[in-house]
Amino acid sequence: MLSAAELTAMRAVQQESMLTSCTVSTPTSTPDGLGGQTDGTPSTTSTVCRVVPTGGRESEIAAQLTEQVSYTITLPYGTTITAESSVVVGGDTYRALAVLDGGTYATAIKVLAVKVV
Repeated sequence: MLSAAELTAMRAVQQESMLTSCTVSTPTSTPDGLGGQTDGTPSTTSTVCRVVPTGGRESEIAAQLTEQVSYTITLPYGTTITAESSVVVGGDTYRALAVLDGGTYATAIKVLAVKVV
């Protein structure tokens, strides 16, 4: 079993490998009082990330979600992102499809996404 200090150290090493700046934008909504929702101003966070074409087991998951070429975006542990979020990296915008569960000892957040054309 990993200690909290060991897990924190592993997360720091993982984050050091993320060399690209990105902006995560997550839609927000508030109850409208009539049982529906009103769209609010998206929550925006600047952070670091890594973007690679999806491969391995993750490509099997992506194939069930889309026919488009998918990418795996890795973000620092604790980054708030949902399947409705978008991520801007340089001049490219990616639409999140799914946030993958990393389990108890997750050291980063992994997201399956497609490039918005």
